[in-house]
Amino acid sequence: MKHDPNWMDITEIYRKLMGFQINRLFGLAFGVYSTYGALGVELNERWRGKDIPQPNLGNWILDSSSFLKSTCISPTDARQLMLKFSTSPSLFASDESQSDGVFDFTHLKTSPIVHLGGSKFCVPVLDYLIDRMTIRAYFDIFDNLGSTDRGKFGFFLGNIVERYVYSLIGDMLGPTGMSSSRWYTPDQYVWQKGLSGGPDAIIIGQTGKSLEAIFLEIKSSRPRKQTQVSGDLELLKIDWTRFLIGSPRERKGARQLDQAVTDFRNSKFSLPGIDQNTVATIYPIIVTLDQWPFFLKNYQAFAEDVRAEGLLRQPQVMPIDIWSCFDFETLCSRVISGGQIFQIVRHRSLGEDYLPLWFQLNLGGSAPGPNSPTLEKSWDKLRDAMVADLGLKEE
Repeated sequence: MKHDPNWMDITEIYRKLMGFQINRLFGLAFGVYSTYGALGVELNERWRGKDIPQPNLGNWILDSSSFLKSTCISPTDARQLMLKFSTSPSLFASDESQSDGVFDFTHLKTSPIVHLGGSKFCVPVLDYLIDRMTIRAYFDIFDNLGSTDRGKFGFFLGNIVERYVYSLIGDMLGPTGMSSSRWYTPDQYVWQKGLSGGPDAIIIGQTGKSLEAIFLEIKSSRPRKQTQVSGDLELLKIDWTRFLIGSPRERKGARQLDQAVTDFRNSKFSLPGIDQNTVATIYPIIVTLDQWPFFLKNYQAFAEDVRAEGLLRQPQVMPIDIWSCFDFETLCSRVISGGQIFQIVRHRSLGEDYLPLWFQLNLGGSAPGPNSPTLEKSWDKLRDAMVADLGLKEE
C-alpha cells in the first residue's frame, strides 16, 4: 500500500490529532468488553443455578483505577482516555429528553461512556462503544483534515476497501470456495478501441442453462456524521443521492452501474471466455464500508429513488442493492459453508434474505460457519496489535 500515490500513515495522523495511538483505542474497547463479558458469564451461571440476579447498576460500573490493572495502561492514562469519549449523566439525560425519537440514545453514539464522577464510568450500550472506536474513528481523522488531505484520505481509504472486497471474492471463488463461478476486475475487461470504464468487479456464474452476473461498485463513502447520529431518513436520502447515485455530470455508484450494464448489453466491452448474450440476469450491487440504509425498509426506498432517476431499468436487471462489508463477509462465510452465491443474492435482491439478520433469522442463534481467510487474518492482526499495546502475555 505504501506504493499507492495516495498512501497515508493513518496511525500516525491519528496519534497527532488525538494524542494517543489508535491501537490504544481498540485496547480500551477490548478491556471494557472483556470486563463486561466476564460479568455477563457470571450472571448467566447464577441464572442457570436459579440464583436470579437482581438488576444492580453497581455491577456495571468501571473503575479506571483498577479495571485495566493487568495491562500496561496506567490508571491516570485510563481515566484520561475514557474522559475523551464520555458524557455526564445530566447531559446524557438532558439530551435524550429532547430527542426527536428518530434514534434512541443518539447522544451515546458520540459519547458512549457515561462519567459518573472521579474514576467511575459506565458503558450503557457496548455496541455504541465499538462503533465509536472503529467507524467513528474515521470522523476523528476526516473532521480534522484540510480539503486537499480529505480528498487524499478518501481515495486511500477507498483503495483499502476495494482490495479488501477483492480478497473476500477470492476467498469465495478460490480453492476454499465456489470455484464454478468466475470473477473479473477492470484490467480484464476487453473494450472496443478508445473506450474504458466498467464496474469494479463482475462475478459470473451458471444457473440452470443460463449465466447470471453480479456487477459490483465498491464505495468507501459513508453517511455524514449528522446523518448517522440522527438516523433521519431525509438526511439519509440526501447522502445516498450525493454519494451513491450522483448526477449526470458526476456519476456515482448507481449511475456507474447503469452505464456499465448498458455498455455490457451493447457489447462495448466483453469478458474473456464469456458470451454476454448468454447472461440472462444482472444483479447491480453497491458494496459500502458501512451499513448504509440503517433500516430494512430503506433498501427498497433506495432502489425506488434509483429507478425514479431512470436508472437500471434495462430488461433482466434486478433491483439495485446496497451491501455493507459486513454483508459481504457474511456472504463469504455462507458460500464457503456450501451456500450457492447466486441463490443467496437473488433472495436478498427480492427482500427475502437480508444478510445482517442472517444470524437471527436463518440459523436460530447457531454458529455462522467458518470465516473467510481474509477476515481471520484481519482479526488476528487486530488482536496482536491490542495485545502488544496493552502489554498482555498470551497464555
